[in-house]
Amino acid sequence: MPTPAPTPTPAILPDTSGVRDFQDPDVPYLRWEIGPNIPDSYFYEARKGIVPAHHYVTSLGLDISELENQLSIYMYEDIAPVLARLRGMGVEEVKRRLELDPRAFFGAVSVDEDGAGEILIHLPERFRNSLDNSPDRDYLMRAPAHEMIHVYQYRLAGYGGFSETNWEVRENIPWWLIEGGDEFLLNRSLARGGLLIYDERRNRNAQIAAGVDASLSDMETMRGFQAPPEGGGYTLSEMAAELLAEKAGDEALITIWTLLGPETPWQEAFKTTFGMTVDEFYRIFEKHRAAGFPELDLPQVGPSLEDLPQTATPTPAIIPDTAGVRDFQDYDVPFLRWEVGPDVPDSMYYDMRNGVILLREYITSFGLSKIEGQASFYLYWDIIPAMAQVRGISEEAARRGFEEIGHPGSEERTGDRSMAILKSASVYDGSSPLRLAH
Repeated sequence: MPTPAPTPTPAILPDTSGVRDFQDPDVPYLRWEIGPNIPDSYFYEARKGIVPAHHYVTSLGLDISELENQLSIYMYEDIAPVLARLRGMGVEEVKRRLELDPRAFFGAVSVDEDGAGEILIHLPERFRNSLDNSPDRDYLMRAPAHEMIHVYQYRLAGYGGFSETNWEVRENIPWWLIEGGDEFLLNRSLARGGLLIYDERRNRNAQIAAGVDASLSDMETMRGFQAPPEGGGYTLSEMAAELLAEKAGDEALITIWTLLGPETPWQEAFKTTFGMTVDEFYRIFEKHRAAGFPELDLPQVGPSLEDLPQTATPTPAIIPDTAGVRDFQDYDVPFLRWEVGPDVPDSMYYDMRNGVILLREYITSFGLSKIEGQASFYLYWDIIPAMAQVRGISEEAARRGFEEIGHPGSEERTGDRSMAILKSASVYDGSSPLRLAH
């Protein structure tokens, strides 16, 4: 099967009849290959975690020059033929080795002898049909970014040739450190990108970890790590990684990999990085566990309840109770306030905010340091009443104003005015606020 030519644009093309192959516009070392009939929305959901993970991990000091070789993500309805092509194997042999279930989601990572990484995403029809369910959607967002952090780990440690059938790296480094460090950095990344609230995720993990009987020493091996039911090994390991980060910083969970490798005992690298032996840490961790995993003093990423103004909602994320208007200050954009109307789903806020954060990061990278005044985003099913209140005019005048300035929304395509999206931006002079309505 010939290698597909790159598409002329980094966006997923509307024509899904063929393979789409392109370079990611924001992650310079990342290439995507999307199989036929994979909807655009699946790519965007999978990429949603990739970009924040790239930005956060590189902000901790990851040297991009270490990733000069290509990282490729393959998303297909059936990943077995792709893996067979990449490995020069038969399709049935691939399925047998991976025990690939044609009905289940599958994600895997490998790093070849030259350091090029591959992430394989298997998206069968059964999984795609359930993607609207939040657990599956969350998993699709998290899995590629989780695997990308593994590529960082293995590349920094100099492990070429790692694959699902070569466990050399797993024998030289404990599973709890590999997986726990990965999940911790992933959740910090997603929190910084506005995709989750770190404290909420952390407290949920603490409750799960409290029910895990295994010790960290038990989970140094693959068998021990996989023994706790329902992914308990991941949550307990993440609590250990968080404790290490409190003592040495988030960046230590990246820099330790520069000291690891086939010739370096991991215990030696651990002591150099964290200033204690493994056994000393195990004792400290057991005391932390016995105390019920109390919250740690970590640098803030994303929301902090203490930083919110008293007039705001109890959390800067859209809370499950959508009975009333939610009004709060954005925790990453100091001049931005959100007002979200009743019954607007959380997912709509998160999707909209994700673009706002990425845009702000890019524009400020040019040297824009400060914006005076306040910006407000109004997100409502029907923006007219909110717009009337903001302008101090009647709803009829607000509706007429939208029509006169030509905001037809999407009714030209749908023929249904209720499906229209109305957009307006206005800036007031002097000390008056900047306001945006959507």
